Amino acid sequence: MRRRFAICELSTLPASFEDDLAAYSAAGIDGISIFEDKLVEGREVEQLETFRASGLEASAAVTAVPSIPAGELARRGRARFARLESSSSTEGRAA
Repeated sequence: MRRRFAICELSTLPASFEDDLAAYSAAGIDGISIFEDKLVEGREVEQLETFRASGLEASAAVTAVPSIPAGELARRGRARFARLESSSSTEGRAA
């Protein structure tokens, strides 16, 4: 039996909900953990239809956390990736 795999949208913060659906579906991912902050008020019906058409299953729902706005989470994520990239580029240098 094949194991099923899902991705949480928190791992792709800069991308939109629709971009996540397209990318995860194209990659053969089975499900998506939907992050509420990526849903756009007033576009609920359209986004639900896009989700259903993607073929992905909802594996979880991550509610918005008012104490840490999505923009701040994205900023922290970019900073963390920059630190990782910086440290990995210095690891290959001779001492």
